Order: sequence, then structure tokens, then C-alpha cells
Amino acid sequence: MKYWIGPYIYGTVGQITGWYWPVGAVGAIDLRSGPQQIELDPTGFGLFVTEDITTLDSEYTLLGSGGPDLIVASEARLLYESALKVSLEVDRLDLILAHTLIHQSDPTGESRVKTLIPGRNLWHTIQLGGQVIYRNKFDPLDAAVREPVLETLRGEYQAIYDDNLKSEDLHREVLGMWVKEYQLPYEMFQPAGVPDDTPILPGTTFIEDFDTADSATLGPNLTWTEVEGDAKVANNEYRTTAATVSRVRAEHDVASANHHVQASVKFVGGSGALDIVGGVCARHHTSDATFYLLHAHWHPQEELSLFKCVAGSFTLLDTKSITPTPNTFENIKLACVGSTISGEHKGVLELSVTDSSIAGNTRGGMRNLHGEGDNSTVYIAADDWTISDGLMGEVTTITDGAEGEPAAAGEVSVVTAAQTARTAWAILKVCGAIGGTIPAKGEAPTEITIGSNRHTNPNLPSQDVLRALAREAAAEDNLVAVETEILRVLGLS
Repeated sequence: MKYWIGPYIYGTVGQITGWYWPVGAVGAIDLRSGPQQIELDPTGFGLFVTEDITTLDSEYTLLGSGGPDLIVASEARLLYESALKVSLEVDRLDLILAHTLIHQSDPTGESRVKTLIPGRNLWHTIQLGGQVIYRNKFDPLDAAVREPVLETLRGEYQAIYDDNLKSEDLHREVLGMWVKEYQLPYEMFQPAGVPDDTPILPGTTFIEDFDTADSATLGPNLTWTEVEGDAKVANNEYRTTAATVSRVRAEHDVASANHHVQASVKFVGGSGALDIVGGVCARHHTSDATFYLLHAHWHPQEELSLFKCVAGSFTLLDTKSITPTPNTFENIKLACVGSTISGEHKGVLELSVTDSSIAGNTRGGMRNLHGEGDNSTVYIAADDWTISDGLMGEVTTITDGAEGEPAAAGEVSVVTAAQTARTAWAILKVCGAIGGTIPAKGEAPTEITIGSNRHTNPNLPSQDVLRALAREAAAEDNLVAVETEILRVLGLS
């Protein structure tokens, strides 16, 4: 394979005008800042992969040929650094991308590419051309990895307040989901200047079945906003009503930007060059045209496509041929887990890409088009629309009760990973120590494993003491000093 750096191409394919790959590319990672995606800015670059026999034109610089562990020559590396405003101390392509998307990223996305967010089970994953080229576990002890991620999440937390959603307790649910996913004290996710609200247990699913009388108002289960075009309920199905794009947003928030949206979609009738497209949206902003989109394009092409839309500007993420069946409902599913965005068709994973542009937003929707509009014989329909959160993988919730006992109503303490137990171990994990026997409520643990050393019956403190030390760690951001103090208190230093 060959790896190139250069600009996206702005144009129109089908009914979407936006940014596309250069001809010959078979995969891409978007390395542009947010403003470069929104404006018609040719200085924003992506990294594109082609087959060995393909050569891109002079606008594109070849970084090298081979596998993702190839060494990038110094001249090409200098051009890369200049274009992306980064300074590299590595020369291997996969590590260059990791440093760009994590260590030297911009949590706001304003000046450089936005920070890569860990995906399922907290793995930082980079995919290119259908292949995983980098995979590394999120390390809370590595400040160069931890801080860009936490700063990005703090920005998303702040955005909930800016969107006036605080009264719905969404901020506490989002906080609870992050605690569950990252096993870190909740204070570490809160930006300066917001109240010290405790997290609550998240876990939300919203379903729309459209089982109601024919109506120009979508429902009956959820509240919908028709943000583009027009739609209706007919024959207990969602239908478009004109030969224009229809985009609708469900006005309900799940507890996490890590969620999936799915629907059953079918097309009836159509011929010639008319576009027939059914799609679902995830991470949809509450007002802006910002979202991820999975489109099943049934006519004239037969393909499944992933797009992102940032403030109204579309960019193709990936596409693949499919074989749809006319007049038959087929399930499509869009999942967002960290910076891994994936699409399924009829239960089969077809597309999976890396993109860090949209890290927040907790609503979903649909975007559909039938070029002939709507009548009794020609239409696009959708049914059984669902949005659900909680995709980060196997995480066991341990609270202040016995192992596995639910928390008190509406409250959640620090949550631990599945291989650890109790709040104490989550705090010790932050400070570099995991393992040991589950203590009873209010009692001190009886053993602890730090590194390869197992300590039985040391002088271990109560969970309250450990929790206080964790608050210190979050406040002072000095994990090494706090670890030393914990070891001193444990009698292990």
C-alpha cells in the first residue's frame, strides 16, 4: 500500500455536496481542524491510502510504501509537520498518526485535528483502509495521553451547560457514564467553574415504532423535529413527503456520546437516475447540522456510506457496495464508540473508520430521500428507530454495597473495572495499583497487588481514606506524589 498526505476534494456525488477522497484512494483519516472542515479551505489535509499501482497527482506527497510501520523519510516528515502544525520525535507512520491524533491534538479542534477518544474497552484505535494500524490501551498514568482526552471530555461536559440541558440531569448521567467507562474519579471530568454535582447511573434507550394514525406529525413514542425537508407517518411507517432531503432529529438525550442508532428502512419504486437513500444519524447536535450519518444508497448506486457533517459541511468517511432488496425492510445501524465510527447492514459490520471530529452530542435522527417524492407506489419508509447508549464493553458496576449490589437510587460512587473490586481498587488503579481481595462495606481490603508484588494483610486504610487521596489526585493532578503517599499510608513504601 502507498500512504499520501494532501487535500480533500470538494464536489457533489449523488445528493451530497461535500469533501471527498481523491480518485484512487481506498481509505482515509481526516487530519483537518474543525474550521478547515467547515470552510472551503484547501490547506486542510487528510492521510490517504492507495494500492501500490496507484499514483496520486502532484498535490499529494507520498509518505511511503509498505505497511503502517514504514519509516517516513525526513523530507516528507518535515512537510507533514508543517502542514499539520505538529512536532514529531517519531518516524514510523503508525506512531506519527498516534502522536498527531493523541499527544499533539487539539481538544477543541480549533487549531489542529481534534483528540482521538478511546473506543470499546478503552483502546485507542486507528483504522485506515479497513485495517487497524494502531491499537494501544488508554493509560491514565500517562499525562500526554490522559490530558488531551480528559480536556476534550471536559469541553463536552461544558457544552451540556451551554445547551441549557442541566435541568434534565443529563450532565450527571454523562458523568456517570464516563466514570463507568474510564474508572476514574468523577471530579477529573468536570471543568473549572461548574458545580460539583455527583454522577448518577446512566443507561438509556429510546424507541420509536410510528404505530399511530396517519399524520403530518411524527410519533407517537418520541418528540421529533423536522430540521430539513418534510416527513409524515403513513401506514405505521416514517415516510418522506417530497423529492427533497428529509432530516429529522429525536429530541431525547441518551447518557453518552457512545451510542448506536438503528432503523429498518425500505424503498418502494423508482427508476432511472433518481436518488433513493435511507439513513440514520448519531451524535446529532441539538441545533447545528453536526452529526455522523450512515446512508444506505439503494438507487442508482447500491452502496453503504459513512459521512460526517460538521456545521453543515459533509465529508465522506468510507463507502462499500451492498446488495439491497426492494420492497423489504432492512436494518441499518450506526455506532459511535470513542473515535471509532462503524456501520452495519442487515446485522453485518460493513464499515469501520477512525474519526475524532465529533466527540460529543447525545441525540440521533434520520436522513432520507426519494427522488420521486412520495405517493402510494413510490416512497422511502423507515420503522422501529432506536437509539441506545452504553457501548464501551464489559464493565462491572461495583458500588458501596456488596459486589454487584445496585447503588442507592440515583447515586453512583466511583466505578471499578471488571477485574478489580470496590471503589478502593479504582482509586488504586489511578495510582498504578490493581488487584487484591474484595473488602466488605466499610472495611479495609486485606491484600493488594502493585506491579508484580503481592502484599498480604498490609496496613491498608479504609475506602474513605483512599477516596480522599483520589480527590487530591484529581485536584492536584500529581499522580506520582499521590501514589507515593498511598504507598506510605499502606505501609508498602
